[in-house]
Parts: sequence; C-alpha cells; structure tokens
Amino acid sequence: TTRDVPWATAPLPAVARLPEKWDVVLVGRRTSGRALLVERLRDAGLRVATGGLGWPEGHLSRPEMLARYAQAAVVLTTADWEGHPVPMVKHRLLDTAMLGCFQVAQEAPDLRRYFPATEVPAYDSPEELLAQVRRALADPAARLAAADAARRRALAEHTWQVRWPSRCAGLGVAAPPPPGAAPEAARE
Repeated sequence: TTRDVPWATAPLPAVARLPEKWDVVLVGRRTSGRALLVERLRDAGLRVATGGLGWPEGHLSRPEMLARYAQAAVVLTTADWEGHPVPMVKHRLLDTAMLGCFQVAQEAPDLRRYFPATEVPAYDSPEELLAQVRRALADPAARLAAADAARRRALAEHTWQVRWPSRCAGLGVAAPPPPGAAPEAARE
C-alpha cells in the first residue's frame, strides 16, 4: 500500500500561471460526495470548474486539465475512491504540487507524510473545505508561497530518483547512477 511504498513521481514543469478564472477546480470522476462539495462551494458563490467522467464537462485531456489548473486559485484534491473514503492520498496530490498549483486536500491519515499543512491545507467536511478555500482566496501571496513550497518539496522529496534508492535498500540492488554519470560509474 502507499503506507509501505509512498507515492513518487517524475519531475514535471510547473504550469504557467494565468489570470484566475476559477476559484476552485476539481478534476476527477463525479461521485455523490464530490458533487456535494461542489454544490456547497457554488452555493457560497464560488466559481467552481469540474471535469471528469459524470460531470457535464466530461473527461478532460491532460492539456485541458493543465489549462484549468493554470486558471485556478485552488485545486481540490480528494482522497476518496468511487465515493468511498480511503485511508491514503492519491497520486494527484503529488502531481498537483509538482505542477506548482495551490491545493486543498481531503484529510487522509498519511497526508502529512507528504506535505505539512502550511503547504497543503486539508479539509474533513464541506464546511471546513469552504473555510480553507475562503482563507486561501483572501491571501493570494500566501497561497502562491504555499504552492511554491509544495513544489520545492515535491521536487526534493517525492520523485522516483529520490525515493527509489530507499525502496531498494537491503535488496542488493544497486541504485542507478546519477543523470550524466559515466557508464563506468554504474559498474563500480
């Protein structure tokens, strides 16, 4: 499980930040729980964009998702699966951080293994989500600083290049040479 083998990802370029069109963006399959979150945010007067199976916008390609993220003040990252709570974060948590987007994540037992609350705040209810989003919208400078800090952490701690050696420790498997190293270095 991700408790035993934490998520990792390849380094990704940050999205180009564009003028904010959306207060919140949620990309992922529509579930009843996610629909309730979106409804609560919209009822509070927030501009919310969705995308994914079951939403009116339908499935979004990766470029379409990145375009939404580039225009979002907040990306909503859930920790559910098919409408069921799961005791883990999703890979999208790392993906969103790597892209340099500010996110509010659904509370999960292992969330803080990845990011502190100062970088990725969490929510445990629709009301707590609304409060976190309002707090983020009220302080754009802090929001951007948190997104930048989460991106730096993702690059420093959550790539496969960083994670893989610790996963292979004790297995008698040599770590790959650093990028650009001479082939002889791999045999030593």
